[in-house]
Amino acid sequence: MNTFPASNQNANKLIPDRAKLEIIVETFEDVLAAAQGGATQLDLKAHYPCSGVSPSAGIIARVLDALDIPVMVMVRPHARSFIMSAEDIQTACEEVKQARHIGARNFLLGFLNSNSDLDVDGLQRIKEAAGDCDLHAHLAWELTRDPMKSLQQLIGLGFVSLRASGKTASSGAFGGSVAQAASTILEYKKLAAGKIAIFLAGGLNEDNIEQIIAETQIANIHCGRSARTPATAESPVDPYKVAILRSKQLNAVKEFISRS
Repeated sequence: MNTFPASNQNANKLIPDRAKLEIIVETFEDVLAAAQGGATQLDLKAHYPCSGVSPSAGIIARVLDALDIPVMVMVRPHARSFIMSAEDIQTACEEVKQARHIGARNFLLGFLNSNSDLDVDGLQRIKEAAGDCDLHAHLAWELTRDPMKSLQQLIGLGFVSLRASGKTASSGAFGGSVAQAASTILEYKKLAAGKIAIFLAGGLNEDNIEQIIAETQIANIHCGRSARTPATAESPVDPYKVAILRSKQLNAVKEFISRS
């Protein structure tokens, strides 16, 4: 039987504002496993293997009823691409309104236009549909022609947080790997200047998480495959892996805080 790391028993009481652990979940079993392992918030979506689409009203309701940690509800009407038509945006707005009615307060999204820029008009419409709820950006914004400009636009739209891997469309891989892109992450951090929270994402695992947190001085992390056994998008969340990630995250954060 696996034994959870001892430091993880008080994970949610230690440095909670400086070390958020967001785990991608698809099923209710994933949700329970992530919470058991020490996740502080969830990225709730359907069809994770295709980068995710909007989850059903049923699972949104169940998760919100079962847990008291923040739940980022993905907004993406289909998986064809991150470029949405006017009709798609209208559908997304309706999804947001329905999720709000159920009790959702946080939405995770990121749409591009045909020029590979951020779809500011579409995101503005969704912001209006979301009312006083918070908007959060997933990795799609990094695939724009100018991620730095997109980051500023997200701030202007009032997004609360973003997920960043340090990769761009020109690097040839969606998501990328923060382990190979710390310098770009630091540029994002400088530009963000505390106006939007950054979550490290893409390629984080139990072997590199402490080094990456130390290099970037960013404590928030977003994990998908590394929280699963085996480590694929099709696999279920493993609470033991989540616990290891949380323990190493907290150790790294306490280390850089002690040195500051």
